[in-house]
Amino acid sequence: MSPKVKKYLFEILRFIEEVDSIISEFEHFEQFQSDPKAIRALERLYEIIGEALRKALDEHPGLPISDARKIVALRNILAIIMIISLVKSFGRRPSMGFLP
Repeated sequence: MSPKVKKYLFEILRFIEEVDSIISEFEHFEQFQSDPKAIRALERLYEIIGEALRKALDEHPGLPISDARKIVALRNILAIIMIISLVKSFGRRPSMGFLP
């Protein structure tokens, strides 16, 4: 396994620990639902995890990670939802450099 893939996997583990830390702050799902900052933080962390996993799979397609493609697909869905939300907010697609 290349150092690049190891770096991606280390980042994924670190962000999973962050997800766990955020989730552990809430005793009930209802508390979490009423905290938009926590929701947005988790959405962003899932996007980052999915992107890092996609890059790791590009470098090392045989990585033995359960449901890896589903995790990447979740990242893609979250990114699309974010773009749709921005379009609705601004009335047009914003120019952010990373969007075509």
